[in-house]
Amino acid sequence: MLTLDEAKAWIGVAGNDSDDIINSLVVAANEDLKSKVGNYDENSEKAKQYMKYFVAVNFTDRLGEMSNKESSAVSMLMRNIIFNLRLECISNETNNNE
Repeated sequence: MLTLDEAKAWIGVAGNDSDDIINSLVVAANEDLKSKVGNYDENSEKAKQYMKYFVAVNFTDRLGEMSNKESSAVSMLMRNIIFNLRLECISNETNNNE
């Protein structure tokens, strides 16, 4: 799972002033991901990437700094990651059932 330090590094935040907000977004990203793909490998780089985008979009967008074009591009990337994670979950379930 994405750590607070990883999230802060991804969005370029130094210091501790925003730690509560960022940590809440990390938790929300994890819940969002689980709601979309079910149980997932928390060490998956794809899962971490999804969570990084989730945190970045929601942290930046709360300040109204993200353009519609940027938001659309990130949303497309996030949907692609979800699709690939779902495929991985299906593949893992199939391999576990064999």
